Amino acid sequence: MIKYSFDFTKEDFNCRAKKLVDLLLEKDSSFKLALIIDSASLYYLTGTMQEGIALLFADASLKYFVRRSYERALDESPLENAIQPMTSYRDLVPYLPENLEAVYVEKEVLPLVSFERLQKYIPAKKWLALDFFMARLRSVKDAKEIALIEKAGTLHNQLLTKEVPRLLKEGMSEAELGMAIFQKAVEIGHYGMMKMQMFQVDFLAGQIAFGENALYPMRFDGPGGMKGLHPATPILGSDERKLQKGDLVFVDLGFCYKGYLSDKTQMYFFGDAIPEKVKAVHEACRHVLAEAVKEMKAGNTTKTVWEKAEAARGPLLQEHFMGFGKAQVSFLGHGLGLKIDEAPVIMEKGESILEEGMVIALEPKSGIAGHGLVGVEESYVIEKNGARCLTGGDSEIILVEE
Repeated sequence: MIKYSFDFTKEDFNCRAKKLVDLLLEKDSSFKLALIIDSASLYYLTGTMQEGIALLFADASLKYFVRRSYERALDESPLENAIQPMTSYRDLVPYLPENLEAVYVEKEVLPLVSFERLQKYIPAKKWLALDFFMARLRSVKDAKEIALIEKAGTLHNQLLTKEVPRLLKEGMSEAELGMAIFQKAVEIGHYGMMKMQMFQVDFLAGQIAFGENALYPMRFDGPGGMKGLHPATPILGSDERKLQKGDLVFVDLGFCYKGYLSDKTQMYFFGDAIPEKVKAVHEACRHVLAEAVKEMKAGNTTKTVWEKAEAARGPLLQEHFMGFGKAQVSFLGHGLGLKIDEAPVIMEKGESILEEGMVIALEPKSGIAGHGLVGVEESYVIEKNGARCLTGGDSEIILVEE
């Protein structure tokens, strides 16, 4: 048996469960049962993410039925009395509330086959979405969570501003740089994972591209792009594209520390002098970021931040802002936590109200034909008097002269 030093206490998890139930009861006074299956949600409520399902009841008590590994769940979670072994969903039946009319489930992640199996044993008439309530709860971080993200952000900034410039060598491929970055990241404290809410998107070391490869579209919903190794494995970067003098280098990746993520983008120019147009567009992106951050205050809406950014765009960012050509995205930023793409989303139609404890990445970027992608991305925590950067602050393009 391995004993872990818990990052969160039993009281932390009980408090989270109580807050989730309060949100549900506020919307539905007849709430009786929610089922949690998403690995990040399970970790958030229990401290472990084994294969299984958790039942959350109206009194905020929780039963976590674990198929594999029950032993590991006991090692990793301080909620040992809430953890039960499971062989099939039939094991849930004795614990179900009487006269169950509705059950809340994470519809965005629950497979249809699992849903059909659950229906055999849970006689609910209505299956309602838990996703909004879970996202709403997890969007506001407690002090311990913020400390973990801040640690990730500090190491992240070190990686991108101090370590990566030393890795750039003429003739290396994007894939070689990607692996070098990943290795260095792990050496200084990256835990190696980057969970995503977005369905079926795979990443290893984020987005890494030289020159116009950063404009190549991909299924990932972001302003940047890359070619990757192969259509079956569009990760790391191309093993054919080699670094040349005069290349822009685009590096956008998450950094994980004990499960919690920061997000940051850093641009580099490999050569003697950064072209004036590249500098000008990049500076325009930095201006957008500076203006948008001013609106990152508790009580403002996400739409307010978007509108401030729109007003600050200026003539250089009219054509290819937040992506190149038809690959433009409709948001400016996103929440962070156990996943890289959490609530809230900074977008034109966003009506979410910013609160103290929210952690949000802002990423104004722009494509430039013939050059690639420029722009910035930094992670911020919303505090009483505004937003505080956790990843070092928006950076100029780093000039790397070999």
